[in-house]
Order: sequence, then structure tokens, then C-alpha cells
Amino acid sequence: MSEHEYLLEMLCCLPKELLFLKLNKFDKIPDWLKGIDNNVIKEAIELYENPEYAEQRELILKYL
Repeated sequence: MSEHEYLLEMLCCLPKELLFLKLNKFDKIPDWLKGIDNNVIKEAIELYENPEYAEQRELILKYL
């Protein structure tokens, strides 16, 4: 898995609203997210509903 693929996987495990806040330049987002290029954020939003990522989000919620 490439670094880019890993980043997309990580972004797709976040709440989708957080990704939209980043695109809208909302100030109250984590500093590490501010440094990620908006093109990568847009790509993550496009892939967000991919069953693979949805399954990972469900698994994360199960253990929270």
C-alpha cells in the first residue's frame, strides 16, 4: 500500500463532515488535517462510500 493509499484510507475513516469542514476552510479542525492538500480531501470524499471504507468505519464504531 502506498503512502497516498494509506492517507486516503485514513481520511475515509473520519467523519465525512470533517472532510467538508476542511474544504470550506473551517478553522476548528485538527492541525494535521489542515496540512493535507484539498485535492486529496476531494478524492477521499469521492471514495468515501466505497464498501471497503464503510466496513472499516463500522468496525471502528463497534469498538468505540
